[in-house]
Amino acid sequence: MAEDTVLKRNQVVCLELVAQGMSSKEIAKQLGLSPRSVDAYLTAAIAALNASNRREAARIYLSSKLSQELPSQSLLLVEGGETVEDVHRAGPTRLLQALFPIPLGGAENSLHGSEKLFYSARIALTGMVLLLAITTTFMGLLSVF
Repeated sequence: MAEDTVLKRNQVVCLELVAQGMSSKEIAKQLGLSPRSVDAYLTAAIAALNASNRREAARIYLSSKLSQELPSQSLLLVEGGETVEDVHRAGPTRLLQALFPIPLGGAENSLHGSEKLFYSARIALTGMVLLLAITTTFMGLLSVF
């Protein structure tokens, strides 16, 4: 994002919700706006960021937001400025969202190759740990009988 690009508050809020995979109707409902207003804010933000679509605009905004953080700050793992400790306090649903941030529901896949590889490896590791736990449990049950 260029240094002289200034987004209005409503544009920023809409971009952050787009980054969470929300549609214009969902954003409008959450913010108490009309879907047309949301689309207008997003169109203006897309133009200001020289993006080709709303998802790219959200990526550009979030990457510039992250690049402006100081190195001494803790890394954010969840959208909205929450830290891992905030997620732990919020309960198991938020913890699952932090551990598995891939949006479900047919949204367009915008992950880069390295991100796809990372998530694939994480899923494979989780599967192996689960398989090991199940195997160990059954071996323990068989030894009892």
